[in-house]
Amino acid sequence: MKNIFKSTVLASIFIFIFSSFLHAGESEHKAIRFVNHTSFKDVMKIAKKKNKPIFIDFYSNYCGPCKKMEKEVFSNPSVANYMNKKFINYKIDINKGNGPILSITYNVKYLPTIIIVTPDGKIISKKSATMNPEKFLKWVKASNRIFYAGNKNMNLKNKFPRDKKNLFTRKRQWEVSC
Repeated sequence: MKNIFKSTVLASIFIFIFSSFLHAGESEHKAIRFVNHTSFKDVMKIAKKKNKPIFIDFYSNYCGPCKKMEKEVFSNPSVANYMNKKFINYKIDINKGNGPILSITYNVKYLPTIIIVTPDGKIISKKSATMNPEKFLKWVKASNRIFYAGNKNMNLKNKFPRDKKNLFTRKRQWEVSC
């Protein structure tokens, strides 16, 4: 009787641990992984090193639409997989830490505001609205194409200094329409 009890307990523990590992692997891509425990300068360094654009989510705890984006869009597996592969994701509360300074720097007037910037901090695209996962993915994919097209233009500019069509030399901010 004791042996049956021991084997049942051991089997239960094994199943629990094994299922925990399985779920840990699955949950890895169920939501966007945000780097929010570091300064924006450090995020820029990471983005430069990995040659990826930065996705910034400006939010506040009192913002209902921000919570809706978190629940419906940032937790969507398709969105999470794409964002985690293609961007350095940074989430910042506009009321804490560097939030007030960054919200002034990027002219954040409404919440939620989501911005995609180059590793140097230049705006590629900016939205101040909620979106569904499909529209969000369309917007970030278009922004990602602009980033990589701009990088190609930067390489051309280095070879041909008179290239005036460079995305990063223009003074206006780019807005991707979806």
